[in-house]
Formats: sequence, structure tokens, C-alpha cells
Amino acid sequence: MNKHTVLVLDLGGKYKELLAKRVRQCGVYSRIVSGSVPVERIREFAPAGIIITAGEEAAECDPELFSLGIPVLGIDKGANAMVLALGGEVVSCERPEEPKVSMRCSPYSPLFEGLDILQTAYFVNDTRISRMPEGFDFITVTDDLPMAGVADEKRKLYGLQFHPEKMETPGGAAMIKNFLLNICCAEKEHTLDNVGKQLMEMVRNKAAGRKVLLAVSGGADSAVCAALMVKAIPDKFSCVFVDNGFMPENEGENAAEALKELEIELTCIDAKDRFFAAVEGVYDADEKRRIIERELIKVLEEHGADIGAEVLALGTVYNDIEDDLQLREIDTAFADVMEPLNWLFKDEAHAVGARIGMSGELLYRQSVPCTGLASRVVGEVTREKIETVRAADAIFSEEMENSIVMADMFFSILTDKSALGGTGSEKVIILRAVTKTDLMGSEYAQITQGILSRISARIHREIGGISRVLFDITADEYAPVEW
Repeated sequence: MNKHTVLVLDLGGKYKELLAKRVRQCGVYSRIVSGSVPVERIREFAPAGIIITAGEEAAECDPELFSLGIPVLGIDKGANAMVLALGGEVVSCERPEEPKVSMRCSPYSPLFEGLDILQTAYFVNDTRISRMPEGFDFITVTDDLPMAGVADEKRKLYGLQFHPEKMETPGGAAMIKNFLLNICCAEKEHTLDNVGKQLMEMVRNKAAGRKVLLAVSGGADSAVCAALMVKAIPDKFSCVFVDNGFMPENEGENAAEALKELEIELTCIDAKDRFFAAVEGVYDADEKRRIIERELIKVLEEHGADIGAEVLALGTVYNDIEDDLQLREIDTAFADVMEPLNWLFKDEAHAVGARIGMSGELLYRQSVPCTGLASRVVGEVTREKIETVRAADAIFSEEMENSIVMADMFFSILTDKSALGGTGSEKVIILRAVTKTDLMGSEYAQITQGILSRISARIHREIGGISRVLFDITADEYAPVEW
């Protein structure tokens, strides 16, 4: 059995990343896998444990999953999926008016070892377990939910109707730790020191003496990757920045200046014309992204051939990919592709960067997707639109940096009045600024009216053709941060 890893089985749950992070906080490596992965594939992987998370829609589990002899923890709708798969019943109920609910826990369950019998937990369920499967017993109760937590201790199957991963459940971290260490007997090997050593070894093994070309975007993720290359293969890699015409103001110069700290020389390639030509007439956001990514690979292949690089390196982090135990393939002419950070969450990658000596200025640069500002233009991308959103972004950034507002990410989006019910002839700038909550969630930044007024006035005054400036306060539970 793979005692180093716990799988987070995703049946549509919005807290899957948060769960995976909570597991890693306990020193155990976690992977998010799709609920569509065959049970046989999970059997072959043989994880130390499985945590099931599900969304609002009715989720189904293969009953065979619970006969693998692997401990399972189902959370909220994930608990429902387990109960239904094993022959129990679930019925609708009213969602609690106040999500923080008092509950009583069994003092005999190893899931609650070291915890007081009385706990507070985060309940947002609109269903409840009405009949337990054979072999199960209740381990937590509330005034309204007699089966708020159920378990088959013999088979190490647990179902909780609340969210232990949320900070609104004060004892939740201890419950997850008990599941990992006491019930799954998982090994604590996911530490910063171990991760750093593994990354160095991975880079050297993947390079295998060949020359590596690292594509950098100007953001912190690719900078961490560059710092790793300096340590692991100092004479065997080159860095390149591809200017696709969609990047923020002076991004290439800023990236080159930042990498000087690591004593890395950066090659900049001007490819603006080919990228604008590639996206001409394209309105769909996903299609724009695919075209830009494909064109970027082509530019990198051409440069790699010129300098004799056989391996392409990318600063992809775990947040950027969907991991379902399937190999992630990138179609390229390079002999090999290296993504050393693709198993680490963004903050873990940045922690590794700090450990190997990177400065805070490098690590906390604003993230920019490889599509750049093109992903922040609604509809067709043109040079004029990019210049407009770039100018708005520069004003927004300057005002935010001169203020005391706390925000982890802030940027501008360019749409038009047609997107908001108008004629389509006028430009609308939308400002988006968020701060992190929990570990993966975010909420809109509390920017004062005075600052917003100043930003709006400057955008109207300094950029032509703007009809409105709006501030997006949508919570991430209703829409993603990016547009």
C-alpha cells in the first residue's frame, strides 16, 4: 500500500482543493482525482486512504470502492454517496439557518481522539442520512441530525454531514489528522525539507544531462522553477520569455530584472505579430486560450531547436491542472517535458522558493497566465483592446500599491456595453481584487469608496472611450476569480 499518499476523490465538491491542502498540512501528500477514475485504477495505486467530496448534485460511487480495504472518509454529499452506495438512505432537509452547529461526538471513535465530546461544526447540508447501511453506527449527533456522523469502524468507513476542513469547525483539523495518522496509518513525509530534496532529484533525473529550455512568464511560479534549475543543473538550462503582445506593461523587462537576482540571463522573443494574427476573429474564451497555448509551444520549439535544447520546462503548479491519475501530455516536438512543480500547490512552491533563498519581491509578484491580458478581454482580442486593458491595469496597480488595501490579486477586465445589455459600441472596465480566505477560497478585497472613485476617475480621464468602471464583488462560491 502507498502509505505516503491520500486521494481526494472529487465527485464535484467545491472544497476539494481545501481538503487536499488540509491533508498536506498534516505532513501527508494528497492528490485530487476525478470521481470518474475506475476503481481498478485506485486499487492499483493503493493509497493510504480516500476522502470523498461531492457537490450539490446527487453523486454516485461505485460500491466496489468500499471493499478495497482502504479507509474512506466521506464529507457532506460525499458521505451521502457512500451511504447510498452501501444500501442506506438519504432524504432532503432544511439547510441550517446558522451553519455553525453544536454537536456531540462519540468518545469511543478514533476519529475524535483527543477531542472534547461537545464540538462546533460547519453544516451547510440540505440532505440528511435517514437510514444507515448495515454495519454502521452513529458517531456524531446534533439536535436536528441524529446521524450527523456515521461509521463502520470495522471496515474503517466514515461519513460526516459537516465540513471538518473549514475553519468554522475548530476541531476539524484534529479530526482529519486522526483519520490520516490513526486510522489510515499514513506516513508523514510531505515536509518542506523532503520536498526540496525531491525537486532537485526530479530536475536532475528528468534533464538526464540534456539541455533544458525553461519558459518564464514573469510570475512567481516560473521564477521558483528557474531558482530550482540554478541549484540543480546550473550549466544545462536556458530561460526564455515570449512576448506574445498580451502581457502587462513592461513585463519582459521586469522578468529580466527579477531573474538577475538569481544570476540568470533571460532571452526575450518578440512574437507579438504572430499571436495577434492567430487570435484574429476568435471570440470564445476557451478557444483563445487553446490557440495562444499552442502558438506558445510552437515558438518555444523553434527557439529550442536553435539552441539545441531537448527538454522543455514549465512552471506549472498543481492549482493549474486537473489530476485524475492520468498522465498529462503536452503535444510538442521536444524530446521531453518537465513540470517539476506540478505536484505542489502555489503556496507550497513559493515556500520552497523561500527555503532556497528567493526574495519576497520575486515570490509575491502578481501571477499572470500564459494567455496574459487576452484572457481579460471579453470577445475578440485586438491591439487596441489590449492597450486599453493594459492601461487600466497599470492605473489599478499603481493605486493599489500606493494604498494600504490588502489584496492578494487584482486586475482589470475589458468588456463592452453589449455584454451588459447595451449597444456594444462603448467600453466597460471591470475591476477585480480578491484576498485569500481559508487556504483555497477568496473574497473580494475591501477597497474604500475613495480609492475606487480615484481609480475610476483616472481611467475615465486617461483612457479614451470608457463608458463605465465597475467593481466586481462576486464571491468565489458563485463564480471563479478570473473571468
